[in-house]
Amino acid sequence: MDLDILVVPTDISIEESVKNLMKTAGGFPPLLSSYLKTRGPDVFVQTMGTKAKFSSIPTEDWVAIQQTNINGIFWLVREQISIMEKQERLITPIASPKRPAERGSIVVLSAAAAVIALPDGGAYTHTKYTANGLTKAAAQDHASNSIRINAILPGYIYTEGLASHPAAMPEAAKRIIDGCPLGRFGEAGEIGDLIVMMSSLRNGFMVGSSVLVDGGQTLSGE
Repeated sequence: MDLDILVVPTDISIEESVKNLMKTAGGFPPLLSSYLKTRGPDVFVQTMGTKAKFSSIPTEDWVAIQQTNINGIFWLVREQISIMEKQERLITPIASPKRPAERGSIVVLSAAAAVIALPDGGAYTHTKYTANGLTKAAAQDHASNSIRINAILPGYIYTEGLASHPAAMPEAAKRIIDGCPLGRFGEAGEIGDLIVMMSSLRNGFMVGSSVLVDGGQTLSGE
């Protein structure tokens, strides 16, 4: 399959940078602009946070992670909703004639930290709880306009970023794997498959959901 791929360097901690991303993506010919007119893009957002006990979190770190993990998500979702609201509804042949067509689907990539409290991770954890609330609030406001908004809460997924993270050190990795009922890290493709499923027109009744995908890691509250 031949694909046209558009890369737009973006600092999601800056509102104007996010607006430029959406403006550029919305005008990208021919494939993306056509895609935007029918389905719209999906939102995938994840950033890392400061590791420190709550009483020791520097204010500048607290503010910085909110700028990316909260404000950045807010701006991305808001701007994409504004694009989708102008799109025609996409009628799907796989649905019953009674099912309304959709304007778009947004998937917010949060984290499993949104359902537990990570040790020394207060600055990061609270932003993921907020991302869940943002997802539900936006979904409530825009479902009636045929825009579905949901979130995914991944656990420990092995990626290039994780490979350079302290969690990937042999001792830490063993603790993580031992605490996971499946006994392994997740794979990026497993999250990608879920994103495709959640965005699919076959999944048109899912709205405001936060889906936990962590191999059972949080079943024990760890």
